[in-house]
Amino acid sequence: MVYNTLTPSTATFVEKRSKFIANVSPVKTQQEANSFIMQLKTQYYDARHNIYAYILKDGTSRYSDDGEPQGTAGIPVLEILKRRELINVVAVVTRYFGGVQLGTGGLLRAYSHAVLLALDNAQVLVMKLCNIYSIKIGYEMLTGLEKIVMQCSGRVVKVEYGEYAEAQIYIAKMQDESFLKQVITLSNARITPLLIGEIYYNL
Repeated sequence: MVYNTLTPSTATFVEKRSKFIANVSPVKTQQEANSFIMQLKTQYYDARHNIYAYILKDGTSRYSDDGEPQGTAGIPVLEILKRRELINVVAVVTRYFGGVQLGTGGLLRAYSHAVLLALDNAQVLVMKLCNIYSIKIGYEMLTGLEKIVMQCSGRVVKVEYGEYAEAQIYIAKMQDESFLKQVITLSNARITPLLIGEIYYNL
């Protein structure tokens, strides 16, 4: 019910005249991961290698050495994502060859170092499984509702104003019971939030 992802980040360093550019990004699907990879391959079309690795919440993981010796690029990057316990994340490391061979050990260290730099620059986001509620409430109770949501570490994601205030709210499942009880108390049992779905969200 909880997983870690991250904010987009990039990092660059040079090893024996080879330039390494690491980019990491959150993704939700294989399509998003592949689109990110293709975007960077297009951006760095003149680079010798664009290796990648990604891992998704459903357990899907992929990697590519993109012409580097087997096991020197994609797998080490994927293993770093796993060790950092990151999910729904893609990493692409671009290499502009500088004319000096690094050897298998040197390549492994360089690609690993590049992606670690990018990960260290990123902000880790803790994604919690939340229930999505829609609730219509009188304006006189809106401030009270907002306080309840704050106490439950939830988020009011939008409010539409009409005859009543209609709010959409994300509440972590572990806080669900407390939220519902407090809303019932606030409204003297006149209002019941409508459960309309669930979502992983960084509260």
